[in-house]
Amino acid sequence: ADLFRPVATALIDEVGLGNGALLRVLRHLLLTKENSKSGRGFISYVELGINQLGAVYEGLMSYSGSFATERLWEVAPGGEGKTSVFQFPYLILGVVAMFLHIGTQVVTIDTIISYAQTMGMDLLEAKTFPSYTLSLVILGNVLGVLLIPKIISQTRVFQICCTLGFLLSLGVVWGNTQVDFLGHHANISIWFLVGIGLANSLVYGGIWPLAIRGLGRFTKTGSSMLIMALFGNAVVPLIYGYIADTASLRIAYFWILLPGFAYLMFYAFCGYRITSWSGRKS
Repeated sequence: ADLFRPVATALIDEVGLGNGALLRVLRHLLLTKENSKSGRGFISYVELGINQLGAVYEGLMSYSGSFATERLWEVAPGGEGKTSVFQFPYLILGVVAMFLHIGTQVVTIDTIISYAQTMGMDLLEAKTFPSYTLSLVILGNVLGVLLIPKIISQTRVFQICCTLGFLLSLGVVWGNTQVDFLGHHANISIWFLVGIGLANSLVYGGIWPLAIRGLGRFTKTGSSMLIMALFGNAVVPLIYGYIADTASLRIAYFWILLPGFAYLMFYAFCGYRITSWSGRKS
């Protein structure tokens, strides 16, 4: 029949569907839904009325297809064979990543005034530094809107931001040169701390889609867990404050920023791909 000529099935041939996928399609087309009383039966298209055929046609017309230009993650359906949300390692690792990201982000903004004051600045001058950090956060989000996904994928941006954050954290801890910039005479380490605002700008948006992909019926629970991870903005600053009081601000940055961004790098490059607690990656 003309319906199955190579010319008519050219688009399907390009997709390269496997036999298993085609079998599922045929089952949905040829068999009724499962019924606990009578099981599944064959659909008789000859007996379908004009209204039923119209409903099928309108349903098909409501779909708008597009060709993906990058690798996409399926959010739902998924979760087949899973009985608990804790059977998704990449989600649990993502929750930890979100906890650390929110905590380190708050630390870099809320502590920069006191850090500036340790360099001899008065309060009025020190209060300008959070605005520099937040300006870079806004700049990062604007760049994300312009570049993702047309020029660069969100996952790649996530990886770049985490790496940048780790490198800038090294500068915060070990930078020790006096510089004059934007009318301020200060240790260069504070400008590395300001720069972390740019690194943090797109981390949140990078964690979320990787952590909830393929959860299926567990998507709502997974999303709730990611929201709960925002309490990192209350816990991490407390840990920072304790270390800063007992040691110094730089040592506190060492124990908060470096491990935090090191873990985020792990998740960005490797952790999000772990689909089994045995270490199997997708």
